[in-house]
Amino acid sequence: MQCQSCTAGCLICLLDNSCFICANNYVLDYNTHLCRLASNCSSNQYLDISSSCLNCSANCRTCLNQSTLCTSCPLSTSTSGQTYLYSGSCVNSCPTGFFAHRYSLTCRLCNPLCSSCSNFDNCLTCKANYFILNFYSPQNALCVA
Repeated sequence: MQCQSCTAGCLICLLDNSCFICANNYVLDYNTHLCRLASNCSSNQYLDISSSCLNCSANCRTCLNQSTLCTSCPLSTSTSGQTYLYSGSCVNSCPTGFFAHRYSLTCRLCNPLCSSCSNFDNCLTCKANYFILNFYSPQNALCVA
């Protein structure tokens, strides 16, 4: 196994070479999950097709190509009011099969054997024909056949 560089403008990338955190002067493109050069727009604006900077929706902290296509969600002072990025929208709670990742403020997929989870390694319910194994570690309940 050999370390490989992230794509241009990306500080931290994932194994599939999609970007997790972009470098300064770059923004994450929601569609490609790659970093692109930022425009002269402020962080809560997007560049429209006429090269004008327009404001993102109040539901988005940052957006891409249109006011309601969020690329990040506003920060809340309370955990109950925090929203999480899911499919270009900021949602109050993640859908079934996803969990709210508190550091990236995104909805992330549960372990494939989980129906619901509180994090990737802690299943709350399992898919059909699987059962929760939490005897050894209640904070890391896994689904087993």
